Amino acid sequence: MLFRSDNGDGTVTDNVTKLVWQKAVTSTQAYAWCDAINYCATLTLAGRTWRLPTRIELLSIVDFTRTSPAINTTYFPSVPGGKYHWTASPWVVSQLAGKAQDSWIVNFYEGLASNAGDRTAAEYARCVSSADEGPLPSPRYTQVATGEVQDVDTKLIWATSGTTATTDFATAQTTCSSLGLNGHTWRTPSIKELSTLVDEVPPIASVSPAIDVSTFPDTPAKTPYWSSSLFDGEAVATHDPWVINYEDGFTEYTVTAALVRCVR
Repeated sequence: MLFRSDNGDGTVTDNVTKLVWQKAVTSTQAYAWCDAINYCATLTLAGRTWRLPTRIELLSIVDFTRTSPAINTTYFPSVPGGKYHWTASPWVVSQLAGKAQDSWIVNFYEGLASNAGDRTAAEYARCVSSADEGPLPSPRYTQVATGEVQDVDTKLIWATSGTTATTDFATAQTTCSSLGLNGHTWRTPSIKELSTLVDEVPPIASVSPAIDVSTFPDTPAKTPYWSSSLFDGEAVATHDPWVINYEDGFTEYTVTAALVRCVR
């Protein structure tokens, strides 16, 4: 199955997420955050209804195996450089009036997500369209076996317990491949898969960690988790793999020790 389809009308369908994306972004599509939201809301491309994507949705089209740009250029050609791309996801701390009013932005040079998008700055807008724009399923996770839950949205099955001591990357891979929980085969999740566990807009009292702590109670406030995604597709000896930190869900690729939570 092709993961994406060019619809020939200026749009691209992701056959995994079922999201439909605006194919082209030009240097003229740089807006302040509120203007970016309005730009997408008033876009009439292909006769569809459009909106600014959430952080998790935008990360779904990042290609973490390459850089400059970190996206499939067959389906999304000519990505302009020099700016980030807006998401519709506010930075959780911006719930406090006295804090910076920022939103999440994604850099398509290497796929880095930042919570420091000044809403008055001009960043790019790539719009998304979907048939289902309602809230996420509730409850989000269902127990399928002792120590395992399934994400009702992504269908991924997660081990509810992760490691409690940080390790190097190689040890993390072995930890998951040898887990054997309930007789299943487990693996280290990709950075995209780990990102789907982030609670995008938790109450300010619940951030750190920004995750469903009733489902994943051992998640620490600030310790990163390994993914299986290698920065720019490079060998581990060349560059450290991507990790996610559930303090608020930021990603990075410069750590040498992290925890691991397995998936199947």
